Amino acid sequence: MENQSLEKFVSFPDGVRVILDKVNKSGPLGTSAVVGLFVDCLLALTEDSSAQSSRELFCEVVDLMDYFDSTRGRYSVAVENSFRSLRARLNDFNQSREVQVLQELLSDWVSVVQKDRQRRLSMLNSKGARHLLGSEKVFLYDYSSTVMGVVYELMKHTSTLEVIVSESRTADGGKPIVEEAIKIGCDVSYIPDAAISQVMKGCNVVLVGVETVFPSGAFTNTVGTLGVAICAQYFGVPFVPVTETLKASNDMDENLDYGSVQKDLVDLLNNNWEFNKERVVTCYPAIELIPGALVTSYITEHGNINPDEFCDMAQLNEG
Repeated sequence: MENQSLEKFVSFPDGVRVILDKVNKSGPLGTSAVVGLFVDCLLALTEDSSAQSSRELFCEVVDLMDYFDSTRGRYSVAVENSFRSLRARLNDFNQSREVQVLQELLSDWVSVVQKDRQRRLSMLNSKGARHLLGSEKVFLYDYSSTVMGVVYELMKHTSTLEVIVSESRTADGGKPIVEEAIKIGCDVSYIPDAAISQVMKGCNVVLVGVETVFPSGAFTNTVGTLGVAICAQYFGVPFVPVTETLKASNDMDENLDYGSVQKDLVDLLNNNWEFNKERVVTCYPAIELIPGALVTSYITEHGNINPDEFCDMAQLNEG
């Protein structure tokens, strides 16, 4: 994803700019991590902004939301979904009031969101672990903090669990899984992506993260996820994405041009290979669409949900 200039944030507090610089320079970040970083930014802005009026602070908050929405939220509806209640509060706010009043509003929103996310994730971890009890070998593709939360909870209720982790080379998403799985006591097998079909048959379930879920039951995630889903279906292994219902989209078009979010294979090469770049294309999509027909069910904070019922269930519970 192409980095965007942070010049408009030069007057923002140091704490905000440090987080934005991390977001801007990082590779792919999970949606849950992005939402968490926005909340951290907003809290730092609320506490340390030099704004002298509500109108000035109001504009800073809107600029911050728009930045996250136009970059990390472009292909993940969860980012804008997370902002919806804040935008509603801001729309109702009288900007002529004292800046302290707006600071209190923002602090209250941060507190509510943090508590709500903790509650959602606690429910998701508990329900996910209960569903997976009895699993001895779990396949994981690409790092997801939401998936790892469920694995961590599952480890509290089992004496042994082996996780099969493929490298997820395009995002280097396997390495952080291995590091975290070792810390929580899992047995780990770390394999190249090319060997996925060799280990799939012996797995009890495949767990992956999610960017956005669409009404058809399809979802988007890191490139390579579709291949894992096809492999799981071929070997009869349940393919189970793990996500909060916050990632449901009832209006985003699933037929987006995912090819516009590009990565370059050259960035993965650890040598000085020289070639004619005019004749050799090395770019590839960073995310892709996985059809709902390949999804066994979604693990969510409301329990397991069938693919074609996901968005309706999400709307019902949010309503």
